[in-house]
Amino acid sequence: NITMYREVGEFVSDYTMKVGDETFSGENVFIVSGARPFIPPIKGIEETGYITSQTVWDLTERQESLIIVGGGFVAVEFAHFFSSVGTEVTVLSRSPRLIKQGEPEVSELLEKTMRRSMNVHTDVEAIEARIEGGKKVVRARNRSMELVDDFEAEEIMLAAGRRSNADLLKPERTGVEVDGRGYIVVNEYLETSKPRIRAFGDAIGKHMFKHVANYETRIAWNNFIGTQKVAVDYSAVPYAVFSNPQIASVGMTEEEARKKGHDILLGHYEYRNTAKGIAMGVEEGFVKVIVEDKSLKILGGHIIGPYAPIMMQEIINAMNTEDGTVASIQRSMYIHPATPEVVQRAFFGLHKHEGHDH
Repeated sequence: NITMYREVGEFVSDYTMKVGDETFSGENVFIVSGARPFIPPIKGIEETGYITSQTVWDLTERQESLIIVGGGFVAVEFAHFFSSVGTEVTVLSRSPRLIKQGEPEVSELLEKTMRRSMNVHTDVEAIEARIEGGKKVVRARNRSMELVDDFEAEEIMLAAGRRSNADLLKPERTGVEVDGRGYIVVNEYLETSKPRIRAFGDAIGKHMFKHVANYETRIAWNNFIGTQKVAVDYSAVPYAVFSNPQIASVGMTEEEARKKGHDILLGHYEYRNTAKGIAMGVEEGFVKVIVEDKSLKILGGHIIGPYAPIMMQEIINAMNTEDGTVASIQRSMYIHPATPEVVQRAFFGLHKHEGHDH
């Protein structure tokens, strides 16, 4: 039997929670409290008003214009959506590039494409908000040149990251440790600092995607009911950005691989050099892969272009084979003409340095 409470609860002592007027205890506890939008310290933002990824669904009419503060997954996806329905969109990204954790060339093409349908400003920090002449105004400072500019729109959307919900639960009252950012600290088995209390999903702040939470659910449940514990494996965590163009990524970037001391091979292939890419009229978009030289183990894959999240799955699957190498992709027969050919050709063209095929 499951009893659901639609209120915010908090720990009051070891293994004991209070929700509303009711207090109850459990021998085992799973903390899956998630995260909520981070509200950056912008002067006047509360008085001016804003929407987030949680409240945007309450809109009943199309906004004529919208300022989006942020440059990550949520900001980019909503920028694409609102621009597609005719809203004049302005993106203010504190980071020098959009999707900063991705490959630089992916960010570059994304920004170039987005600028065709909206205003994109990177390396700027929103510092103040106000209402003026019936519009909402955001003052932003260029972080490299110290220039200040004002941007106005009908509405402001804050999409500048996430923060833990753990503070609402007061986990310290039951002996559960949190990190400096407020996320629940767990080991490789998703166990907290308190015996019989486990945590996963956005609550632990590691890889904040629904598919990662689904994976962690299986691990946490296995370690709860099973006789042999299993550790989480984050070596091939994928993500997708449903923007235009679409983006998908898994594993390491080139920079991350080099920093970890890997001797690497790179593969790169463009959609427009495949039959299907030509037929679809794809002028831009590519696949980039990072492979360990001696072992041919796949370290990372990055795609920007049509169906990127769908095509990324074959790289993810290859990384999860027994040896995790390029073999399953290189030896397979690919349907022609079809979009996945661009993935295989990236792996066929592995090279040590630009212009030197391997």
